[in-house]
Amino acid sequence: MHERGKCVRSLIGFWILVAVLALSACNATGLPPNADRTPVPIAAPTVGATSLPVETPLATARMATPTVTELPPTASVFSSSTPQPTITEAPTAESTRETGLSPTVTVLPSLDRQQIFEEVWNTVDQNYLYPDFHGADWNALKEQYEPIALNAQSSDEFYGAITDMVAALDDGHSSYLSPAEAKEEDDLESGNADYVGVGILVSPEDKSLRIIYVFPGSPAEKAGLTRRDRITAVDGQPFVDPSKEDSRVRGPEGSIVRLSIVSPEQAERVVPIVRGRVTGAVVPSGSRLAADPSIGYVIIPNLWTDDMDVRVEDELSNLLAGSPDLKGLVIDMRGNGGGFRFILESLLGDFVSGQVGTFFDQRTSYPLTIDEKPLASRLNQLPVVLLVDKGTESYAEVMTAAIQEKGRARVVGVPSAGNTETIYQHNMEDGSRLWCAQEGFKLLDGTNLEGRGVIPDVTVNVDWTAFKDSDDPQILKALELLHAAP
Repeated sequence: MHERGKCVRSLIGFWILVAVLALSACNATGLPPNADRTPVPIAAPTVGATSLPVETPLATARMATPTVTELPPTASVFSSSTPQPTITEAPTAESTRETGLSPTVTVLPSLDRQQIFEEVWNTVDQNYLYPDFHGADWNALKEQYEPIALNAQSSDEFYGAITDMVAALDDGHSSYLSPAEAKEEDDLESGNADYVGVGILVSPEDKSLRIIYVFPGSPAEKAGLTRRDRITAVDGQPFVDPSKEDSRVRGPEGSIVRLSIVSPEQAERVVPIVRGRVTGAVVPSGSRLAADPSIGYVIIPNLWTDDMDVRVEDELSNLLAGSPDLKGLVIDMRGNGGGFRFILESLLGDFVSGQVGTFFDQRTSYPLTIDEKPLASRLNQLPVVLLVDKGTESYAEVMTAAIQEKGRARVVGVPSAGNTETIYQHNMEDGSRLWCAQEGFKLLDGTNLEGRGVIPDVTVNVDWTAFKDSDDPQILKALELLHAAP
């Protein structure tokens, strides 16, 4: 079973997986203790509700964001509604649906519609983290949306009604995905993304979309777009509410979209891009800082690519093997919307061990205990600085806060999102998926990160995307702290 540290469409804040991919974000999934990291046959990370790439972490990871949720130790893996934890919203990517295709007009049989609707409603009713349903009247929402869903004239309308009902919980984590969106989410998380778009993951900002990831070999990369760029308009039309307008970036293969782009320390420019097929996985990157080649710099874009831990460890190993000898490490968690719990646990094992906190729901609680990984012995002599921003969500927050509380690293940036509820993945028989917020997380000292976030040791309150890497005030502060470390 999968759990996520939130990844809901926001990005599905789903961070949101917003704009350019064709999947929907949020920002994280995780597995319960001793859970098998092999995906459960009936359960897979959500795309619509969790976080789909939509050309706009995940997180609405995909929130999403792509969500970091964890399954309780006793959860069943083979139920028709399998809980899968997720924590944070993942950045949204553009939808994998190609605009220009005829909309679905089929309608599910009445009996199937009734069964799916009731299963979604009952699952939330029985498992939701908040007894007061986060202030929503869950019974009233059923009365409002059930007739809409059962009398829907198309499958799109049916799934849309349930999506709206779950979204009314307004917790930034819970979401519902249609079968197509669920498959898109699965493809993205497995590293097998295949959709038509420009090839970016974005996070909605005030009247713009911030690019947090560019797929290698994509139309966006070929057009020169990079992380830190912002999209301010599409085909000359500026954004009013970027979280709801990412679909304008999408379109059929071979069509042209003109994006207004603001790059760090540059004037706005218009970049025409021919939409094309995008394939591949979201991967980390490692390098030596130009200002000091003895300092390593690793960007971890999410925790929901299902081999992200292995890829990050490869980057760390390469840095350790390089020249000159590594003297410090900057790990960039900015814009990371969270992901799966097994990725969280694996990466934590490179830096800390033992109990780092506690997961809890309405009835039970259990510890998050980390086993030390082999790489830790090579890293434990290095000072480490973690970078966070308001786009750091879900299990990315848990990872950062746990390393910080253990005294293993210092944190630089601004307070993170405070969006750390774990969401469980429940797969319906028709292939649709519910992500339901079912768990919270507390650090060893009892601190609940929900609504609070990670508090930096050193606050550098700037918009880091307005600067080039070499001028980034948060990276420069990290470098200063590493030089001063004993």
